[in-house]
Amino acid sequence: AWAEQVTQRCLPQQGLRRFLVFVNPASGDGSAAQKWRSVEELWSILPGIQCTVVTTSHQNDAYERVKSMDLDSCDAIIVVSGDGLVHEVWNGLSARADAKRALQIPIGHVPGGSGNALATSVLRACGESYGVLDMAFLIAKGGKQPITLKSVQVGDEAPRTSFLSLAACTISDIDLGSESLRCLGGLRFTVWAIWRVIRPLKLRQRLTYWPAEAPGEPPAEAPALSSELAGQPWVTIEDDMSVFWAVNVAWGAYDACVA
Repeated sequence: AWAEQVTQRCLPQQGLRRFLVFVNPASGDGSAAQKWRSVEELWSILPGIQCTVVTTSHQNDAYERVKSMDLDSCDAIIVVSGDGLVHEVWNGLSARADAKRALQIPIGHVPGGSGNALATSVLRACGESYGVLDMAFLIAKGGKQPITLKSVQVGDEAPRTSFLSLAACTISDIDLGSESLRCLGGLRFTVWAIWRVIRPLKLRQRLTYWPAEAPGEPPAEAPALSSELAGQPWVTIEDDMSVFWAVNVAWGAYDACVA
């Protein structure tokens, strides 16, 4: 009885909350389904939480589902996976005709992948330890934090919604090049980073940015890559670079505080 009273005081009185839960069994070291079971067990004893669970079966499964879902069917979307599935969900919401409304749906990230940058950033911002049940209880408490989403275009590809970071050269190689080591979980990043220390990677890059000291604000719409920028405050750097990492959250991974 005492424990129940404490639980009631810790949780908001919001009535029934309907969660659409995406579980990616292929994420990270493959333990996302097991982690979800521990979250489900916790939430089953808490009042006011109803879950519809979808186990993803292929790439872009979550993207396709949220792109066509009835927005009134859930109050929040919970992702039990790595940051990649969070990216997929936000891009699915952004692709809707009613994207402005769709992007108001709260997204909860239970760390089930290798990096888990979003979950770590939220937990640390709230003064909580990093862990699956820490995030599960934080979500159950019902708080929200805003996040700035970016529109990123690579070459001639269609623009994509980004929440985490824009990386090139060594950082992106550590992320993508280590895919074959997923069985190691988050350790795969460390192993590949050591490899890149031994065999450095450099890439010719051109970076154009609007300096902070420039008068006025940059245009709301970024100019095309082929645009003529002469006479404007834009600054361009072109060189051989080994690291480029523009990060939108405080933690780039569960063990990498970058801001």
